[in-house]
Amino acid sequence: MLSRDVVSWNSIITAYWKNGYLQEANELFNSMPDRNILSWNSMIAGCVENGCLDEAFQYFKAIPQRNTESYNAMISGFVRWERVGDAGMLFQEMPRKNVISYTAMIYGYMKVGEFEKARALFDEMPLKNDVSWTVMISGYADNGLFDEARELYQRMPNKNVVAMTALITGYFNDGRVEDARTLFDGIRCKDLA
Repeated sequence: MLSRDVVSWNSIITAYWKNGYLQEANELFNSMPDRNILSWNSMIAGCVENGCLDEAFQYFKAIPQRNTESYNAMISGFVRWERVGDAGMLFQEMPRKNVISYTAMIYGYMKVGEFEKARALFDEMPLKNDVSWTVMISGYADNGLFDEARELYQRMPNKNVVAMTALITGYFNDGRVEDARTLFDGIRCKDLA
């Protein structure tokens, strides 16, 4: 006979909050006989996704043992809902940061116009990926800091179309059509057929 295990409970909880049934997810979570870190992280993600940051933070504080994903979910949630100061406090206390943690904070700082903090974090990142480079380039371009955006794009080890498009879009949004077209014309066409 089949029996419920923590995986099946977690699946139902996640399905509930993904469909907007946060109260039902909460009730099911509270009735679980056993929870694991995925159970807790799922509730944090569900609360964040449904705009209930304070409730998400209550779950975060109640976790018996937090992991990197717990921190990342909460930091990303704070950033998403423009509570960058709260995200920064969690980031500082986080024992092991990864590229997701750094990139979320960089995005948050860019979002609220704290470009120097974003750049300092970017420069201190031990490992950068294409997403972290693109977040910096896009953040600069979206805020009219094109020299900084171009400088980073030139330094980017694996240049990609997403980063270039962010820069081109920034130029267009700033009314700098000629600069955007010059960048666009510099892109090699490949495999268009």
